[in-house]
Amino acid sequence: MTIAALLCRLVAPTRLAGVALSAAAGCSAALAYPSFQVNESAIPGTGTNVISVDRMGVSYASQIFQQVAGGLGGGDDPFREVGYLQITGYGNGAAILPAYLNGMGSTGYGLYATFSIDGETDPGASSGSVHARFLSGHLTLWADVNSNTVLGLAGTGSGISVQGSSVSDDVALGTALLTAGEARLFTSMVGGSFSADLRLTLNGTGQQLFQLGGGNFYEYLHLSGNKTWAANPAGVLGSGGTVCSSGAGTLSASPFADVNAVPEPSSALLLATALMCLALTWRRGQD
Repeated sequence: MTIAALLCRLVAPTRLAGVALSAAAGCSAALAYPSFQVNESAIPGTGTNVISVDRMGVSYASQIFQQVAGGLGGGDDPFREVGYLQITGYGNGAAILPAYLNGMGSTGYGLYATFSIDGETDPGASSGSVHARFLSGHLTLWADVNSNTVLGLAGTGSGISVQGSSVSDDVALGTALLTAGEARLFTSMVGGSFSADLRLTLNGTGQQLFQLGGGNFYEYLHLSGNKTWAANPAGVLGSGGTVCSSGAGTLSASPFADVNAVPEPSSALLLATALMCLALTWRRGQD
């Protein structure tokens, strides 16, 4: 079973400057992870603000190139997904935390990551569904110090890549390698949901930004959320090709790998409106 039969449109570049928390998704209490500190003054030019966080909202855009290896519906069909994600906000428990992240003006900054995932797909347990297994992947985390980075996706097939402008002043924070992950895709829902664990390595700046009160930062990142398609859903389960994908979710951290059951798509969107409203209200108060 394959992911895409339609040639993907070029994903429009996304400006990270001043983006609010509109695409962040929440996680339920069952998916709660331990808290850590974010010291925003680690980003050059950002004001002093230290907050306790147990999750970060994310939004992302990607392209997926699917090949048919086992015959249509035969399974074990390889795919590669290439894209970027933006950190849209910080939260802890029921609270959404005010921050300089994605704020306007000289004290604002952005956080983003570029990523690639390789895996295989098989027919899902239900009709019209696909189960994708993530076999390997890599993520690089960056700080957009001056809130001026513009990212986009170019190319099709095996030539898909992330392209950016105004990236020369961005600061690397660390890298992460995939340890486990999966996605469940449904044509009737024009998308699906995903969950992944990644082993994190922070550099010096990353360790200043993300802290554990003097100890080493958590070893694992946990990423989960929803996927949607920029294509007719009938083509998502077609005969191979390239498809655009986007979505929202949460990024957390802990000492242990823990890929949870892939969340239901409807449950991961409830926090978005609250995140956006609080973020906009707080930032207006700072202007």
